Amino acid sequence: MAVEFVRVDGLRELQAKLDRIPAAVARRVLKGATLAGAREIARPARRYAAGLTRTPIAQRPADRKTPGTMAASVIVRADRRLGSADSPAAMVWIAKGKKYQSRTNKRGKLTRNRDAYYWAWVEMGHRFVPRRGKARTSLTKRRANARGRVQAYPTLGRAAEDGKFAALRAFRDYTAARIDKVMKGA
Repeated sequence: MAVEFVRVDGLRELQAKLDRIPAAVARRVLKGATLAGAREIARPARRYAAGLTRTPIAQRPADRKTPGTMAASVIVRADRRLGSADSPAAMVWIAKGKKYQSRTNKRGKLTRNRDAYYWAWVEMGHRFVPRRGKARTSLTKRRANARGRVQAYPTLGRAAEDGKFAALRAFRDYTAARIDKVMKGA
């Protein structure tokens, strides 16, 4: 997982305004601003992931994944492990695991499968390991003899590069709007 930190220096006015409002409100403003910036990075990530579906649905085999699963599974979350109370962090990632598999909700409706378990293979590429033929060879031997390689199609890295300036703008706009609202109310 690639982690990219952006540090913006020279925001003395912002720091002075944050010092004038209560600490709990300042933390909420910073967390909201961080999430607003992360949403701006998620937008191109969804666009790149949606570009992976090149084959029309009618021509796809029945056992293939539903087109757009990777684009639908791009998630933005606040992450406590990367940040702290004073400097919040947000994560843009692709959902995977049993929690995101399709299931029936309380009304009996089937939810969409957002389990993109294969995203790491798409993001970083992988070796093509042929299936077992008539010779009963182990997976280790087949991996060692694998000749083909599937090319990587990075989505999150490209999205971070494309969206970083929009994320900084969103951070700035969110912070300015919320601090002005708090200052007028206080």
